[in-house]
Amino acid sequence: MIPGGKELEGRFHRRFFGSRSHYEWFDWSPDLGRIIDEINSGDFNDAELPAYIGAAHIIARGGKKIADALADVERERAA
Repeated sequence: MIPGGKELEGRFHRRFFGSRSHYEWFDWSPDLGRIIDEINSGDFNDAELPAYIGAAHIIARGGKKIADALADVERERAA
């Protein structure tokens, strides 16, 4: 376990969105395993996680699929 709040959790969810199984669960991937190993060894650096965008940004997009809403937010931030 690492210290952090909702923002850090949200950043992890964005990073591993493509591996999401359901609810708070994710399917195993080599990248997920690497991050877990880094956390356990004390070598994890949260700078490699994407920025937190918050659920309000997604909800405000009128029911789009989450992946499409995330892509919209990424494009807006890049502009």
